[in-house]
Amino acid sequence: MTKPIEKEKIDSLLVVRLKSDLSSYSLDLLKSEVVSEIKKSGYCRLLVNLSDVDYITSGDIGVFVQLFHYLDAACGESGSTEPVVFGLSNLDSFVLDVIHMTRLDTVFKIYKTEEEAIKDLTSEK
Repeated sequence: MTKPIEKEKIDSLLVVRLKSDLSSYSLDLLKSEVVSEIKKSGYCRLLVNLSDVDYITSGDIGVFVQLFHYLDAACGESGSTEPVVFGLSNLDSFVLDVIHMTRLDTVFKIYKTEEEAIKDLTSEK
C-alpha cells in the first residue's frame, strides 16, 4: 500500500499532498504527521494539496479545522511572530463548493494551484 500523503518543507512552509481520496486511515495519518512535523519544526504555515481528492465530508472538514486550531495554538505557544496560515490548493469543484458553503474560505486560504500557493506563502515573510 502506498502512503496516502507526501510532505515537503519549503522555507517555513509545510506542504502536504494527499495522494488519495480521504479515508479514516489517510486522515489519521495526516493528523499525526502534521502534528509531529509542527512540533518538530515550529512551522506556522501549512498547505494541503487536495488534487487527488474529489469528495469531502463534514468529518473531513472537521479534521482540517482541528489542524488549523492545533497550528494556531502551537505557533502561539512557541512565541512565533510569524502569521498562522492554513492553505488548501487544487480543489475539485465539489470540494470547493463545500468549502464555500461552510464559509471556511474565510478561515483557510484557497489557491487554484500548489505553485500559486507556494509563491504566495513563501513570499509573505
